[in-house]
Amino acid sequence: MALTPKPKKTATAKPKAKGKVVGVKKLPWETFERNIPVRSARPQKVASKGSRSQVITKVVYVPAGQYVKAKGGQNGKSAGKGFKKFGKAAGKGKMVKSKFGKFSKGVARKVSNTVSKDKEIDKEARYTGTVVSYHKMKGCGFIKADDENIVNENLFVYWKSIKSDDRFPSLQKDMQVEFGLAKKKGFNGKLSLVAKQVSLPGGGNIAIQDDVDAQKEFVGGKDARYTGHLKFFDPMNGFGYINVDKTDKLGDDVPKQLRVETAEVNAGGRNPRRMKDMKVEFGIWKTKKDKHKAYNMTAPGGDPLTEELASKRKVIEGETLEGKIVIYNFKGNWGYIAPKGELPQQAKKKMAQQNKVTREKGKEVKHKNAVFFKRFDCQKSFKPEKDAAVTFQIYTDERGVGACEIGPA
Repeated sequence: MALTPKPKKTATAKPKAKGKVVGVKKLPWETFERNIPVRSARPQKVASKGSRSQVITKVVYVPAGQYVKAKGGQNGKSAGKGFKKFGKAAGKGKMVKSKFGKFSKGVARKVSNTVSKDKEIDKEARYTGTVVSYHKMKGCGFIKADDENIVNENLFVYWKSIKSDDRFPSLQKDMQVEFGLAKKKGFNGKLSLVAKQVSLPGGGNIAIQDDVDAQKEFVGGKDARYTGHLKFFDPMNGFGYINVDKTDKLGDDVPKQLRVETAEVNAGGRNPRRMKDMKVEFGIWKTKKDKHKAYNMTAPGGDPLTEELASKRKVIEGETLEGKIVIYNFKGNWGYIAPKGELPQQAKKKMAQQNKVTREKGKEVKHKNAVFFKRFDCQKSFKPEKDAAVTFQIYTDERGVGACEIGPA
């Protein structure tokens, strides 16, 4: 009797894993959805380049008695493998580092210094406190008030609120300071108390630059100066690079390209602007890890790298005009002024070129005769707002036409 062979099983292709839609918490008041592919049951031996999770480290502020949200939306100890544990913040609040996965973002708890719009504060009062932390690269930190009845949490301080003669104002941890209070709107749209007009006790300007420089190791001495070409400087990232000119004064150990950071850009006490393709002058210092960096970068001759110098600004002298602010962006601190009369002929020519470049980029030219301005070009006593009548002067630079010396009409 012949045996009939059993029919062979044909291999059927497994269906591809479908993606699942997962809601990810972006911020306390926003959510968004993203498709995340389901992982195969069998682990792959070789992972593709795109399959590795990107981990981003951010610094967030955690007030006392609160938590940072861990990966996966859990607080404290996590049940799953690979989850980061975050405990309570010690003290009155501190800066902590936390890692966030590719499809999630950390949530920083709100500081409890939130106040109502109607709450009145004494703008002339002065208080004392201690610097809890300060991040020099970011230009911000926190101050603990000596009188705990003033505020519930540490006060946020920005570098622009520091009274200083240093090339880039900053504070040091455990420094005793004096300050006032101000209300500032945060990213969540709520008002909170922050420190303003931060000074030494008694009102003196803060000057710590010499103490910081005394701890540095300089190439050729503190007063030695070298020249080079600034490739770029990005204020958002806080650094740039300089191509050093050839000279016999430097040894072979000094690289041909040096990194320059925000704290070493001399912008005349202002926030350094985006710059590129400029001749500069600088010193060189060496870090504890034997890395060379630029020190006190200025324009050739020692002049500060101000906005006017960086953009090659030329003010049209003797032309004071009147106009009205038609647009003002409070978040970006910029706006447009519509002049009453005609602009000077030199400004008209420059504005026509500016509008032509805008149209070539495929953009619409709005307010053709309006003049662009920035907040720092206004007089100190003047607060710009829409529909305000103003007086101003005209300048031209590489970008086009702008207004400066802006004040009330």
